Amino acid sequence: MLCTQTNILQVFETALQGLSDPKYGDKKLSHELLQRMLKLAKSGHTRVEPRSLCLNLVLKAQCSDLDASEERIVAFDVHRYLMDLVKLYDNGSIKVLPSQVGFNTVLNSWAGARHWKAYRKAEDIYSTMERLSASGAKNVSPDQFTNALMLRIYANSGKKKTAKRAIKFFNKLNDKDLDTFTYNCMLILLSRSGIDGKVEKARSILKVMENKRLVNIASYNTVVSYACCSI
Repeated sequence: MLCTQTNILQVFETALQGLSDPKYGDKKLSHELLQRMLKLAKSGHTRVEPRSLCLNLVLKAQCSDLDASEERIVAFDVHRYLMDLVKLYDNGSIKVLPSQVGFNTVLNSWAGARHWKAYRKAEDIYSTMERLSASGAKNVSPDQFTNALMLRIYANSGKKKTAKRAIKFFNKLNDKDLDTFTYNCMLILLSRSGIDGKVEKARSILKVMENKRLVNIASYNTVVSYACCSI
């Protein structure tokens, strides 16, 4: 029986799934397989043209580098890889983009890197997602996970200047995009910041969470812990 287009593509996606495994994956082979798919699609074999899922899996593979030296942070490499994919999309070389999952994968890498440039790189990714979404690209607009990751990255900086940028970012978010996890990320960020009036700001957020029935034990514990430290 002849394979359908979906069946053939699923074979490649299954291979990429294995190559993106955090422990046993291979980022080099993942990249090479994607390039082979793009080459085949360009030569007329449209049945193997990559979907967003393929790009997401390749980005996931690029985030795992067991051989990375202490001098090189994987987040920088995967960030460049993502932006290269965006450039290929912008100039028409590829027809799809990673979805929010792929962009969030790179943001998660920055959250773990704890590098002083992380929040600026994250802002670059966020603005790129907004630009692409505004231009009509599907499934690339920032979602709740994106927003929460941004706040985590801001919080990891621990600087007053960064905290102020985070508050400005938080205040611009659409109310429908604020869930318990995102609110709690903001509370944690305030707890790590050195800004004035952080306890009052946290209590204000906590009140909003209570009114929206989004508060949980972690929310109270976070505020209580640094309210006590401020006494």
